Amino acid sequence: MENHDANPDSLEQLEALRAAGKLSDEEYDTLRDAIERHETPPHGVSTPSQRPRLRKSWRQRQIGGVCGGIARFLDVNPWLIRILALLLALSSCGLALLLYLILYIALPWDEEDAELVWHFPWVYAVGIVVFFVAIIFGLRWMNSQAVAVFENTGSQLPTVTQWVMTMFRYWPLMIVAAVLIALTDGILPKESANRRVFRWVAFCGVLAFLAVCFVAFWLPIKNLG
Repeated sequence: MENHDANPDSLEQLEALRAAGKLSDEEYDTLRDAIERHETPPHGVSTPSQRPRLRKSWRQRQIGGVCGGIARFLDVNPWLIRILALLLALSSCGLALLLYLILYIALPWDEEDAELVWHFPWVYAVGIVVFFVAIIFGLRWMNSQAVAVFENTGSQLPTVTQWVMTMFRYWPLMIVAAVLIALTDGILPKESANRRVFRWVAFCGVLAFLAVCFVAFWLPIKNLG
């Protein structure tokens, strides 16, 4: 079949090509069926290449599908885009991560992947954030109680306790970390190994954090008694 300047990606263009005598009846029927099914024309029926729209790619995703969608739009290897994105993230003081998040929210999923997409669990993510915020403020309260106990007894705060107290001065950063954990857990594919590994790492990190707080507050107070 002869390639044409106009790409018949709609029935209107297809009718125009037929009216101009550039398509045979057999070619017209084949292309019409392909357009109506939103499929690529079968092998042997070629049309001029058309650059895909900029969308997130579910099949090419590693985290949110943004890099995969950009790679498909530019027709390059997805790992090239991922490496460039990582370099930008390390050299832009977080601006590249903000841009990634904006693109993730703004770009739709590729139409061919629509039935495969697992939508972000907003309620679940909010629950994670609320849980972490409750822990953070609960530990801050424990922090203040421990300080009061040591002041009343005239005892010196242990080094670990002083370090944890200093850490809790930056509680807004802890809340930001909780939000990032919730977002990452929601963005990662539902049944992926990456998500399971991330959850185990986050779980172990929380346990380690609670263990440090236990050593810093509970044990010194117990020894005072």
